Amino acid sequence: MSDQRYLSWPLVISTMLMLGLFFAEAFTHILGNVAYVIIAGYALWRSSNPNHRLLITILATVLVVAGYFFAISLQHTTEQITFVVNRITALIALWLVYYFITIYRRSQRHEIDQQRELEKKSQEEERLKSNLKIYKAIAHNFPAGWVGLLDDQFNFIVADGVGLSRMGANGKELAGRNFSAFFGNPLVEQLLQETLQEKKSSFEINTGSHSFEVHAVQLNAGHERFQILVVVVDITILKETERGLILALERERELGEMKARFVTMASHEFKTPLTTILSSTNLLSHYQPEKFEKDGGAHLVKIKNAVKQLNDILNDFLQIGRLEEADFKPTYKPIHISSLLQEISSDVDSLKHEQQQLTISHTGDAEFYNDSQFIKSITNNLLSNAFKYAPHREIVVLAVDVQNNCMKIRVTNPGMGILPEDQPHIFERFFRGRNAENIQGTGLGLAIVKKYLHLLGGTITFHSRPQEVTSFEVTIPSAKP
Repeated sequence: MSDQRYLSWPLVISTMLMLGLFFAEAFTHILGNVAYVIIAGYALWRSSNPNHRLLITILATVLVVAGYFFAISLQHTTEQITFVVNRITALIALWLVYYFITIYRRSQRHEIDQQRELEKKSQEEERLKSNLKIYKAIAHNFPAGWVGLLDDQFNFIVADGVGLSRMGANGKELAGRNFSAFFGNPLVEQLLQETLQEKKSSFEINTGSHSFEVHAVQLNAGHERFQILVVVVDITILKETERGLILALERERELGEMKARFVTMASHEFKTPLTTILSSTNLLSHYQPEKFEKDGGAHLVKIKNAVKQLNDILNDFLQIGRLEEADFKPTYKPIHISSLLQEISSDVDSLKHEQQQLTISHTGDAEFYNDSQFIKSITNNLLSNAFKYAPHREIVVLAVDVQNNCMKIRVTNPGMGILPEDQPHIFERFFRGRNAENIQGTGLGLAIVKKYLHLLGGTITFHSRPQEVTSFEVTIPSAKP
């Protein structure tokens, strides 16, 4: 219990002693001026309660003054001046003792308070140092990123973690640097402002080739100031994995669509030539020798054409498969345009129907540096479509222009044209226009052309309207170093 509410022993003992001294003065007629000061002074020194000290001093003063008047009335002494001086001296000494002891006690209490405050601050500093060590240990060993502490201006106080070294940064160098400036993204500061309002937030930051996920939470630093703890997680690998999974899923979806289209196409395109081969071989097996010599040739031609049709279909599949391979790359060398056009003319001669004609023109340079096989495949596929969809007595035009290190190939044919609603899909694998469903084909020709052009860095454009001229134009840059 504190002696603020209860009487302390210095107060009780000094009161009893001074009252005893007062009665002793009354009976012995000996003034105890010095005794009052000694008793009160000792009690004041031993008392820790300021109220008790004041009470002791007042009680001593009252007894000293009362003792004076009591002694004068009893003794009737003529030396009253001496009595007065002695009593006044005692009172002055008494209050001086009270004053100096009070000042001393106050300074002592102030020193004790300061010592306690220093001890408290020292304990807080030790706790902060311990917490900082723990924080640094956690931050330094944070495996997937780094941890930082920001002030209310979003400047780094401390930062550490494995992820900093991956960014070529150092935690010591970041002290005082702005968080938004570190990422080079002004939007980050706006997101951190939301943290001050909502107490916490999470967002993603992309910087260069890295992606980060930031978790920010507000900490109360005292004195109405706030700090922000940021945990930055490097999700670059996660994002790359996510993109890889999306691409894999997309490719799986495409493969599923390709399989469905392949089954549909194969059941349609393979059926006709196989039926032709089967019926012709059945007929031939029943022919007599003389009948075979007379009519067998026509059936052999049918079989030959059907086999060629099957071969073309399989070639398309093989081509599209080869183009999907990562190591399939063009081989560049000088190309003589005239020789190339002769080979193309010879290759597509068997594609013509009845009285169809091919007109070839060449302008510009005589040589071009690129892959001749790729260019032949591109041109042959375009011409194959042109002959397939043009009337049997029309002229297909192939125009080649080589200049300014660039080759332009234009294939033009009259015919049914491409429906407007089909045009966005004509380069998709296995796609067949609705007005071409009765014409044999795999729907791979333009997809193959697109793949070859992608490998050569070229482009393709077209212009077509139903029942009008259709024109495809290919642009291929020179690969000359």
